[in-house]
Amino acid sequence: MSEILADEVINIRDRFRPNRSLVPKVDEAVSKVVGKKVFCLDPRLIKLIVRWKGNKSSDSLVFDNFLDDPKCVEELKKVFA
Repeated sequence: MSEILADEVINIRDRFRPNRSLVPKVDEAVSKVVGKKVFCLDPRLIKLIVRWKGNKSSDSLVFDNFLDDPKCVEELKKVFA
């Protein structure tokens, strides 16, 4: 049998405790346009993207770059003002 090393042992109380040090990711491109920190999973951002994607045709093979569209940028600034 192999020895159990002290640095390999996990405290059972910490095993199922969620990691509190997680920081949400910041969407750098949108934050630069808006002028303040915007997180990737912000519900307002997700709603806008879903609405914009719904307005486009589903069989389009072109990448969506909503930050190049002045109407989308204006709407982003209104929502996050």
